[in-house]
Amino acid sequence: MEAVAAAPLAPPAPPGSGRQLAWLFAPRQSRPALAALFGLEAEILGSARPGLEHAVAHARLGWWQEECARLAAGRPRHPLGRELATATMAAGLSPPDLRDLVEIARLDLATTAFESGPEYAEYLAHWGRGLFRGVVLLLAPDPAARAAVERFASEAASALRDIELVARLASDARLGRVHAAESPQGYAAWQQQPWPAPQCSQLQGRLQQRGAALRRAAGALPAARRPDLRAALAWCAQAQRLAGLCVAAMPLQYDAGRFDAAAATWIAWRTAVKASRGGLPRALEEQR
Repeated sequence: MEAVAAAPLAPPAPPGSGRQLAWLFAPRQSRPALAALFGLEAEILGSARPGLEHAVAHARLGWWQEECARLAAGRPRHPLGRELATATMAAGLSPPDLRDLVEIARLDLATTAFESGPEYAEYLAHWGRGLFRGVVLLLAPDPAARAAVERFASEAASALRDIELVARLASDARLGRVHAAESPQGYAAWQQQPWPAPQCSQLQGRLQQRGAALRRAAGALPAARRPDLRAALAWCAQAQRLAGLCVAAMPLQYDAGRFDAAAATWIAWRTAVKASRGGLPRALEEQR
């Protein structure tokens, strides 16, 4: 199960995606660690990819559970884990604990139904703890910034991830993975296109709430901390644009494969420039 490839120079993410933009606008010294972190996320969640034989998937997840424990203890075997452990310790951070990502993959593999809002909220929280928190700590490792950085990560992560999942909701639903709190009888409505009007209305309200959460998180971030987190704020701005594209596409699912990488990069660049000066783009300013 051990890989022998070296850590990639860029993350395994398509141009214009939030992860690629966060890596692109991060400080040069942070990019290898971010690429390694995103690479590990792709490897772990890839254990639940469609078409992978079930026994193989469970074996992969078992290995990753053990490897994530080794990473948290500072003794990873995987090249990406070693890259990440070295970078975090050099920044004065403890190696990250990515076992929350393994839990996400287990739930996806089991096509577990979310029968309540709290269940789905915990699923999103797994991602926040497993990935987004690590991203913002790598960008701003200064202990003096820790409280503000942790608060931003906690407030922004679930909204960011939920927008990403809404963008692929119909595709995931056809695989039995309905990223919504829904009664089992209501799952079929997400599996066909176009969506009925009640589902569209539900998603529009959900995306509005998530957008508001991102604006609150960005607005609460002290201006002095925004330059360090410009890459994470660029990711948030990309998510706001993605939410708008999702709403515009309804009653159909927005196809993230058609995402305009050039436009996304331009928005992220403007966000990074503003954040470098302690400001925020209009998309992340709280509405009054």
